[in-house]
Parts: sequence; structure tokens; C-alpha cells
Amino acid sequence: MTERERWIVYPLLFLALGAALRDKLSEHTKTKTIECEELVVYGEDTAGQPPKVLVQIGAMQRTSAKSPHVGQIVVEGLIHAQGIEADTLQANNINAGNYFFHRIPFAPLLRNVPGASPADQMRALQLQQQAAEAAQKAASEQTGETEKTVSPSSSADQSSDEQATPAPEE
Repeated sequence: MTERERWIVYPLLFLALGAALRDKLSEHTKTKTIECEELVVYGEDTAGQPPKVLVQIGAMQRTSAKSPHVGQIVVEGLIHAQGIEADTLQANNINAGNYFFHRIPFAPLLRNVPGASPADQMRALQLQQQAAEAAQKAASEQTGETEKTVSPSSSADQSSDEQATPAPEE
């Protein structure tokens, strides 16, 4: 190998070795964009167990060539987010402390269920009132209001209290 060839080959060799070892030496990589067909996040490995998939981002399987390309995010566990915006949201269960519709807080109205004990009905009404107060507080913080107004659910609570008298048992 001539001197000139060494000046070309050895720098390229060390560049290739450095690029191959870059992700092995550093646990953190920062970049502007990542382009891939699928991104999978695994949990920490446990001895003798295959790694558990926590998040999978990719395309949904298309039924035919004419069906549109649709992306999906599959999450195993909880989602912590400040805000989620979507055209459609489908879920089996939604458990929330506050409910909003077009940034207007609301509390669902509870109805008496035949056969439910009065203690359960009272607890449900208390929870509903607490949710309405929390939603009202959040709305007043958001709009900057400091006045306290009567929540619409409090009048519904009073009317449902009147209807909540249990039927006498025979």
C-alpha cells in the first residue's frame, strides 16, 4: 500500500469505526428528525424474560391496496400528557377528574338507580358535586375570574335528593 493510499484508507477506517461505536459509548442521542417505518420502545430487560413492548408507533395493517394509510400508537400502560388533540378518540374506558366540552367544564348528571342503596346514591352525589366544583375552579382559573358562582349541578343535586327517597320494603 502506498503512502497516498494510507492517507485515504486509514481516516475512512477510523471514521467508520467511530460511527459504529457512537451509540455504544453514549446512552443519549439527540437529533431533529427520525425517519422510520416503525418505532418500538421496550421496557427494561428482566432475567430470563423477553423484553416487554411499552409503546409501538407505526402504520395499521391495510385491508386492501385502496384503503388509506392510517397510523397507530399502541401504548401498554398509562399516558401522561398535557393535552391530546385528535379528530376521533376511541376508548373502552375513560376515567377523568374533570370533563370539558369545547373548553367548557361540565359534570355528568347522575340518576337514581333502582335497587341502589341510599348511601351509594349520596356518595355519588357528593362525588358529582366535588367534580363540578373542581371543574368550576379550573374554569375560573383559566378565565381569570375570582367570583364564585353556583354550579348548575347543585340544583340538580337538590332535586335528585328529593327523588332519592327509598321505596319501603315489603
